[in-house]
Amino acid sequence: MTLLAASVFVHDRSRDLPAADQAFRQGADAVELRIDAFDGAPAEIADFVKTQPHRKWIITCRSAEEGGLFRGDTMERVSRLIAAARGTGAYVDFELSDWRRSSNIRQKVLLAVAAPGTSGCRLILSHHDFSGSLPDCRAIVAEVRAAGVEAIAKVAYRCDHIVDSFSALDLMHEFGNRVIAVAMGEDGAWTRVLAKKLGAFATFCSLDADSGTAPGQAALDEMLDPQGLRWGQIGAATRVFGVIGDPIAHSKSPALFNRWFAQMSVDAVYLPFRVRGGKDQLVAFLQGCADREWLNVGGFSVTVPHKQSALAWVGEGADSLSQRIGAANTLVFRGGADKRSLSVAAHNTDCYAAIASLAEALGRSTVDLAGLKVDVLGAGGAAKAMVEGLNDVGVRVTVYARSQSARERLVQQHGCATRPWDERARRDGEVLINCTPIGMSPRVGQSPMPVDALGGCRLVFDLIYNPLETALLRDARAAGCATLNGLDMFIRQAAAQFELWTGQRPDILGAQRLLRSRLAPGAAASLHKRGQGGVGCIALIGMRGSGKTTVGRELAASLGGSHVDTDDLIAQRAGRAIVEIFASEGEAGFRRRESQIIREVLQSPPAVLSVGGGAVLDPGNVVALRAAAAIVWLTAPSEVLHERIARDASTSSNRPPLTVLHGVAELEELLARRTATYRGAADLTIDTSGRSPREIAQEIARQIQKSNPSWT
Repeated sequence: MTLLAASVFVHDRSRDLPAADQAFRQGADAVELRIDAFDGAPAEIADFVKTQPHRKWIITCRSAEEGGLFRGDTMERVSRLIAAARGTGAYVDFELSDWRRSSNIRQKVLLAVAAPGTSGCRLILSHHDFSGSLPDCRAIVAEVRAAGVEAIAKVAYRCDHIVDSFSALDLMHEFGNRVIAVAMGEDGAWTRVLAKKLGAFATFCSLDADSGTAPGQAALDEMLDPQGLRWGQIGAATRVFGVIGDPIAHSKSPALFNRWFAQMSVDAVYLPFRVRGGKDQLVAFLQGCADREWLNVGGFSVTVPHKQSALAWVGEGADSLSQRIGAANTLVFRGGADKRSLSVAAHNTDCYAAIASLAEALGRSTVDLAGLKVDVLGAGGAAKAMVEGLNDVGVRVTVYARSQSARERLVQQHGCATRPWDERARRDGEVLINCTPIGMSPRVGQSPMPVDALGGCRLVFDLIYNPLETALLRDARAAGCATLNGLDMFIRQAAAQFELWTGQRPDILGAQRLLRSRLAPGAAASLHKRGQGGVGCIALIGMRGSGKTTVGRELAASLGGSHVDTDDLIAQRAGRAIVEIFASEGEAGFRRRESQIIREVLQSPPAVLSVGGGAVLDPGNVVALRAAAAIVWLTAPSEVLHERIARDASTSSNRPPLTVLHGVAELEELLARRTATYRGAADLTIDTSGRSPREIAQEIARQIQKSNPSWT
């Protein structure tokens, strides 16, 4: 099992060690305590760790030379590690360069990892390289393996181009759980996520977006989110997809595709890949993926500036549409029956997605677009797809572009009219379409058109979707034009890609809601009012014993609305207890009843809906709940849950066991299994420990009202 280790800088014991506890409660498999700058006595760390021997810990005192904060000498650092780790059973991360220095240092370090009652060596020998030159990773691992102790080899290096990250992936593939390999920085971030697929010993994440301890670390909640980086769903057979571009951090494609993978139960993960440079660099990356069949790459979305180079790399594998356009935005990797012969196909899903969005915005069918006069800004891959689609439906197109050679190619290949970029203010089309990146990061706030050149335009269509409203669209609206951003086109082309990769058609309406909420100003910090007729519904999710029923009743009463508990309704409809339903129909039969009840209730949502602990394991239930309710996860430690269940005899007698374990052990296993799913589904998380149902209900109402004052 690959450990997901949350790294915590410990400066102050009273402040930072509780954060370590919170990381475990959020779902981390292990916590790395970075004591580089700890002001207290190292023995305080040992005392804390000894109180929680059932948890996995890594203790690190990283030197400044290898990217840490400790500036003392090596022997002082060794002494601190011994005092902090001895007798705890924790793993110790120690620099390989210092391990080499002397047998005395090695003996002292081994004291730190010697713990009564533990088996195996709990030593990680690490090499960190921030120079930007790729180290000889295999030689480093070989040195650790020859050291005479069963240590884990850790290699972390600065990754200045994504191609350099293949070295880390190769190490994990070859050595599995005997190594930790990290290509640090944005370009190597995928090595952290795929560590689990490749069976590495561990990977590292930060507690949150603001507390990273190394370049490229993702936050713990992002790693665990089943609609985020999907750590809990990744296995050896997981297929790898992603979006290739530069820049790429702004892309919402990962959020969209990972949501679809979760909804459709597809064993896959979708990641951002920043590929800097031109054709040669892109080819090196794509060929590197193709040569490593064990990566199980399924395909890529391709965006600026690589669409034309992607088409050239595929060659004869490109379909006729992408060849006519001269650009591909979709690559599909398919392996042969022997898993060795690989074929790659190229497609362009931009073309007809754009035409369909345009026709809908104008209230016409695509056939009825014939004769329309359209001005297009730009001559890149997106513009070529747009022109090809417009030509196919009989639109009269004029393209404005800076490059004379690009204009000449457009005339030759697509037969459209072209004019120099400097003449764009004289445009006279009924529709203006921006196919340039002007208006998106890093050029947010800029517009490709003078304000006074927009008058008389029926519709201004900007293919940019992030931000939702560009400067061009703001100016167009002020000039009295109808406007259309690129979100609808983006979702349509993405849905076509998903279908090419999986053979399944995804949820488009849900995707629109997801991306509008994420792209809206302040979306990251707000809950959005849901439900029909403007009536807000709150759905409570969480483990048995979390208080969903009692809190739900209290919350509904305070709101003056109705409350429905799905478990109670299922039992009522069946005329028997849930434990009896499980006995006669099995868990599958109960889950079918549960899904039917949830969908029925949400036809006319109550003020508060309490759902069973396993309801969110069905992605379809999550989709239905998200469409009609704000989802609140009620959480508590397993010990608290068990105590509550024990106090309520009816809860335990009417509910079947869900594992072969009992009591706290069962709850701990279920929590570990479900935490990522609960977190991915929830809009809001409330810790119910030490609070009454009324206090919890008041906190829920306060949090939602604070985030969305219009909520009722």
